Amino acid sequence: MGDSTIITRRELLAAFGAGAFSAALNGTLGAAPLGAADLLTTFIKLAGSLDERLVVWWVKGQRYGIVGAQATPLFGMEVGRFCRFFRQTNGSFMLAMFELIYYTDTATGRLLEKFQNPYTGLVNEVMHVARRPIICQYTATGQFVPADKNRIRRYRGQLDAVSVSADTVQIESAVSAEMLSPFPKTPSRCINDYMTATGLHSELQDPRTMSAPAALSYRNVQPWEPWMKMGDRSGHMTGRASGRKLESVAEMSPGYLEMARAVHPWLIRDPIETLAVQVENIRNSSPG
Repeated sequence: MGDSTIITRRELLAAFGAGAFSAALNGTLGAAPLGAADLLTTFIKLAGSLDERLVVWWVKGQRYGIVGAQATPLFGMEVGRFCRFFRQTNGSFMLAMFELIYYTDTATGRLLEKFQNPYTGLVNEVMHVARRPIICQYTATGQFVPADKNRIRRYRGQLDAVSVSADTVQIESAVSAEMLSPFPKTPSRCINDYMTATGLHSELQDPRTMSAPAALSYRNVQPWEPWMKMGDRSGHMTGRASGRKLESVAEMSPGYLEMARAVHPWLIRDPIETLAVQVENIRNSSPG
């Protein structure tokens, strides 16, 4: 195997000020450093785009229940996160995004409507998740923060680590948040999301690249879904999924689009229009 390098979160913070990220890649690969494209710009190239186009994070995987040390497969999940990135003059990037999550039958892969709960013995009506359009910011120091704090009670986001092996670059990010529901009687939702984006250093190094191809690996930890009606039972859920960055809705799986059009047709019909208010707010605002 070829040489590899891992840069930790603490080293990342220093890298923004000292160019250590470019130097590490240069030393590992024997290639020209990324130059003016620092870690944040490199991450946006990989996970998003530099030219404001719509990109979609699409992943498919499995959700598990965790009680004690026992993991129980519960249902499948298919996730689409719809994003547009906007470079700011202060070195940050603003992000308009929304997310649609659908739970699926593990046997058929189709939209799950009723769930036989192995913990309670009850049959639950399944509620699928729409994280409505919001604005976030990747700061020049790699922090991922919400611009609209009125809908978020607690939030922490950060680029976590970079690993390089041969021509492969992986950048990890983590978000922990408590999202307030837009509906008064619906409880807030805690999320702990971990995403790894993987691409080619040669693609990222090319100054002509606005959006590099990326494979995505996703993990999360969260409380029981409210619709599972678990009461005060101990435990939580975890999920894992994989997929890739897409550059149009047409590239999404037919199964995902069928579910989205059935459950959230007004959001999936035109994702650019769905994000129009947030995009206008970004364009009309000046960086702080």
